[in-house]
Amino acid sequence: MLDATGLRVGPPLARIGKVVCIGLNYHDHARETGAEPPAEPVIFFKAADTVVGPNDTVLVPRKSTKTDWEVELAVVIGRTARYLDSAEEALAHVAGYAVAHDMRPACAWGRRSPASARSCASG
Repeated sequence: MLDATGLRVGPPLARIGKVVCIGLNYHDHARETGAEPPAEPVIFFKAADTVVGPNDTVLVPRKSTKTDWEVELAVVIGRTARYLDSAEEALAHVAGYAVAHDMRPACAWGRRSPASARSCASG
């Protein structure tokens, strides 16, 4: 048996290529933010190094007065998927699912672009 004392538990994935996020992805969430549900998905990206282990340090920007967080469903795409013709074909590219804890400084909200709501850095 492995003695895990002093060992770091890292993120559940290695060699992450992209972190693609879908914002306001259900009606109740849009309403609770005071926004209308979007006609099209709100898509934004986060840096791959924002994926960290469960006990890793998260650096919050100095000017943030409150850190916002949400628990999310992460869908892990296992292979390149382009121009798919059906939901079934898309699901064939899903390698698995994980629980994600999305953190960001609250000072970034209220700006026009979802990309301006930068993630908290890891450290």
